[in-house]
Amino acid sequence: MNTLATLSVVFAFLLAPVGAVLGHFALKDIRRRGDHGRNRALVGLTLSYAFTVLAAVALVLWATLGDDHAGQSTAHSGGTTAGGAPKSSATTPAPAEPSVTPEGLQSLVLTGEDVAGLIKAPGMYVNKTWTQTHDLQPGDSFDPPECTEAVFNGLTASYRDSGYRAIYGVDLGQHTTGFPHGVSEFVATFDNAAAAQAFVAGATKQINSCAGRQLTYSHGGVSGVYSVGTPVQTGPVTSVRSTLGTVQDNGRTTDVGRQHTSALRALAAKANVVVDVDVIGRDLGDDATTLVQGILGRIPS
Repeated sequence: MNTLATLSVVFAFLLAPVGAVLGHFALKDIRRRGDHGRNRALVGLTLSYAFTVLAAVALVLWATLGDDHAGQSTAHSGGTTAGGAPKSSATTPAPAEPSVTPEGLQSLVLTGEDVAGLIKAPGMYVNKTWTQTHDLQPGDSFDPPECTEAVFNGLTASYRDSGYRAIYGVDLGQHTTGFPHGVSEFVATFDNAAAAQAFVAGATKQINSCAGRQLTYSHGGVSGVYSVGTPVQTGPVTSVRSTLGTVQDNGRTTDVGRQHTSALRALAAKANVVVDVDVIGRDLGDDATTLVQGILGRIPS
């Protein structure tokens, strides 16, 4: 019995291509030597080719069905890109909205040196800090009350029911032999940027309703009359200038209108923060707007 014929049958089951090669060699060897085993060699060849064909068919089917399954998976996951690469169905999350915590408010307000440099008013210093809004003192009065916030910032009446979460403020005075600047800075956090913008929009609407009207105030034994101007928009900052006309102090009335004394209020929102500044002095430029812009630059974008 020819050994190659036997090996051809064995390898037909183990490795069909090798079995086929051995079967051909077995037939040649049998013809040359006259050995028995021709039928066995033919069986080995037949089995080897049969298994080889089956393996090839299986490979083609696997490749075809595998591609179809991959195409279905891709379709379920959102299709493909123009380059043929699978397109992810997951939506990229939006970047987190910048925000300031209540603890971060103090770092936003300007120091005396900062204020002095920005509005060219040397000798500015902090004389009081606030962690709450301004309340009216006993004996204080403003008429009409709804126009108070056109002149003064940080008032409880302005922020009540506004949704603010925390507030921080500083009042600054000035060492000078002339008429001093008075500066008040307030910064307040809200739940989000939309809430902060809504507060500014509401305050601006209220200020607009007071444009051209007079506000009479009485505070600490001193009273006076402010003429409320028309709000001005400078970028994100809304500001209003109110000119002081007459002042009564201890029964003495003084017309200060020709001294160009005014109160400036400016406010704006950035991220979840509202910036609210008031400046009182003589011959003021856009001081309140300048200070608001300085604070806005400290708020993350």
